[in-house]
Amino acid sequence: RDEVDEQIYDAAVERFEELLSLHAAGGACGTLLEREGLLQKDSQISCSCSAQERECGLGVDAAVDCGHCPSRRLKFAEDLSSSNLTCDHGSGVCLVDSSPNHDVFSW
Repeated sequence: RDEVDEQIYDAAVERFEELLSLHAAGGACGTLLEREGLLQKDSQISCSCSAQERECGLGVDAAVDCGHCPSRRLKFAEDLSSSNLTCDHGSGVCLVDSSPNHDVFSW
């Protein structure tokens, strides 16, 4: 166990929480997560794509941008490398040949 790394990590977590509280508290994401009960136990506010169960697109109220479906992840799936990849912006799910593939995009 590296004590210096632990101190750096703890400081980074503390700074992240400060910035999250400053920029997200009371905003659309913070309010939504409080209402839906999606706040993580170890975080004051959780404005993340995984907390909103999104793989791509804009989160609810456009508070979080989960971006585009990463086409490089298709390389990890043997039979999907040449597939058509799109984002269903309504549900925030990456679609491979018009079907969701959570094994590839939910991590």
